[in-house]
Amino acid sequence: MSTNVTSAQEMLAAAVAARGAEDPEIVSIKRVLKLLDKTAKSNRTYGSANPVAQKFSHQLYEELTAHLITYSKLTFLVQRTALLCKECVVYQAEQDGGGENLAFKLYADGIRELALHGGG
Repeated sequence: MSTNVTSAQEMLAAAVAARGAEDPEIVSIKRVLKLLDKTAKSNRTYGSANPVAQKFSHQLYEELTAHLITYSKLTFLVQRTALLCKECVVYQAEQDGGGENLAFKLYADGIRELALHGGG
C-alpha cells in the first residue's frame, strides 16, 4: 500500500510541476482572452453602462495593459474553434457556448492572426 501512496504522490507532484511549468506569457494571454470573452458577453447582455459590464471592462483593461507592459505584444492565430499562441490553445469556446465563440466570430470575419502591440 505504501508503494501506491508513494506512486500517487509522485504523480501528483509531477502534475503540479508540469502545470507550474506553463509559459507565463501563455498564462497571461489566456487570462486576457477569458476576460475579453466575459466582457463581450456582459456588454451584450447588460449593456456597457451596467456596473457588472464596467467591472469586466476595467479588469480587461488592467490585464491587457499589464500583459503589454510585460511582453510588449499579444499575438495569436485564429482557427475556427480556437485561438493559438506558440502552438498552445489559449482560447476555446465552451461546448454549450452556442454563438458565443470569440474564435469563430474572428474566423468568420476573415481574421487569421491578431497582434496587439503596446506603446513604447
